[in-house]
Amino acid sequence: MAKEKKKKSKEEIKELNWKIAEIIWYAIGFIGLIGGLVFSTLGLLIVNMNGNFKYHPFYGLYQSQAKFIKWLGFGSSYANLGIMLILFSAIYFVIVFYIFANRSDIKERKAKRSKERLHSFKLIIEDNGEKTSVENKTK
Repeated sequence: MAKEKKKKSKEEIKELNWKIAEIIWYAIGFIGLIGGLVFSTLGLLIVNMNGNFKYHPFYGLYQSQAKFIKWLGFGSSYANLGIMLILFSAIYFVIVFYIFANRSDIKERKAKRSKERLHSFKLIIEDNGEKTSVENKTK
């Protein structure tokens, strides 16, 4: 017998879309963080070059840094650019974590309120048809 596929409700599809969006937002932050680490590492290699630059194995890296910073229009070295990217990524992660944590808290509060309303509705029904409020029932 073939297994029947269970159709997903609109709420399940919406939740799946939020999870995918969360993964994408985190991936963007990680790309920025990794870029910052790469630039910082390259900058440290250039800073630690000693001796005659023209005969150093990283001389091409030194030249590319000058051209890239000139093209970019700000910054002074790969190391500084990497530190800026790491700081921006950290701020980005704080904002993204706050947004998704806040969303999760709101969902939990809604579920709790819904459960409380359902419980109070059951208390009213259990009162043998007499319509009394929950406050009178608990006193």
